[in-house]
Amino acid sequence: FVENRGQWPGSVLFRLRGPRSTAWFLRDGWVLDLVGDTPHRSASVHFSFEGREAPATPPVGEDPDDDGERGQEGPGPAPDARSYPRLRYALAAGVDAVFRVAHGELCYDLVMAPAADVEPIGVRVDGALSLQLMRSGAMRIETPVGPLLQPAPSGWEITPDGSRRALACSYEIRAWNRFGLRARERHTSPPAP
Repeated sequence: FVENRGQWPGSVLFRLRGPRSTAWFLRDGWVLDLVGDTPHRSASVHFSFEGREAPATPPVGEDPDDDGERGQEGPGPAPDARSYPRLRYALAAGVDAVFRVAHGELCYDLVMAPAADVEPIGVRVDGALSLQLMRSGAMRIETPVGPLLQPAPSGWEITPDGSRRALACSYEIRAWNRFGLRARERHTSPPAP
């Protein structure tokens, strides 16, 4: 995840380039520019967070990669642009989405405090034709250039003693262009003050 230091439009905060897509991270979500199987076929799919507490805070890069990508990566100056292995969005009190790359795929984890409520958070998908849940827990997003598979979500809960506990998470289709995330087996009491 390379930060924007003037090399891209101001609405872009970070960029992640892959072999068949480029992800642009904005204050309110992310855009995937997808390349099709044939020349001159491409599509953009915009994922916007809904139900966030206002004002929406921008994503933050975690653990800068000092040996990673630096320098200019676009039309403007950016000799000091840093890259990060993870990007964190604060979605609501005690609910964060952490983006990372695993096995060459963009994925995200939910990180939640005890009793934090993820249910109001949703994602609107513009530029897709449909959303479908797969038996594996992944979500298939039909686009004009073919399907995009989002791996099954994973989640972590920060327990009252400060340790991390894996959570069973799943997608929930809420409308033809909207989805949410569900987390099961949660602690129901907030952390002690």
